[in-house]
Amino acid sequence: MATERDSLLREVDEELRRDQFQQIWEQYGTYIIGAVAALLIGVGGYKWWDGRQAAAAEAAGLRFEQALNLAETGNADEALKSFSAIAGGTRSNYGVLAQLAVAGQAVKAGKTDDAIAAYEAAAGRASDTLIKDYARLQSTSLKIDAIDYAEAKNRLNELIGDKNPWRYMARELLGVAAVRAGQMDEASTTLAPLSADPRAPAAVRERAGALMNMVVAAQLEKNAPSKIEFEKTDPPAAKPEADPAKAEPARGKAVPKGGAVKGK
Repeated sequence: MATERDSLLREVDEELRRDQFQQIWEQYGTYIIGAVAALLIGVGGYKWWDGRQAAAAEAAGLRFEQALNLAETGNADEALKSFSAIAGGTRSNYGVLAQLAVAGQAVKAGKTDDAIAAYEAAAGRASDTLIKDYARLQSTSLKIDAIDYAEAKNRLNELIGDKNPWRYMARELLGVAAVRAGQMDEASTTLAPLSADPRAPAAVRERAGALMNMVVAAQLEKNAPSKIEFEKTDPPAAKPEADPAKAEPARGKAVPKGGAVKGK
């Protein structure tokens, strides 16, 4: 009896589910078909777009390699044209790398303003934090002579953290800015640990140590008295010279005129 009841319940449940499905399909079947079609089109479109992006990136990589070859063989003008075209023609990472290359070419040519603009453009469009921070560091290093210490500190604060891969160079640059501004205490706070940090690159430690010598010399000069004053003393009084005419005759036996005294 129980078995027949269970069987009947299953049949009712199945029939109910079929009826519900039929009702849903009649009401929403068109929408379901549209959604599936949109999904298929979206997947196909993404694959097509992804394929085009991959092809564009591959082409940009080839052009970037050719531009590097031009730069290495001394064709600076042609290399600059190629890098500029890549930087403006693709939004891939090769475009950012090309922007950095444009900045590097400007530095070599002594065009500081153009180099700063190129580095800042690269920092603005880079999605990779490593590249973005590198571009910001280079831009700040080129502007270090034209900005005050407060601005330099604001630009470098995010780069000197313990987890930033550019922290050692950023700290060195911050120390340079402090020395240039005459902020010797700030410079010492930054440069002293850097010059003794065994994890810092040897060249950075060496330069930081040289800067610290300048800082110490400046601090000693600042703390030294401007002049040394000795206590004034009166010179000893001079003794009056003796007058030979008034000199006292030597004491002793007087010798009478006419010769020596004869004895009896």
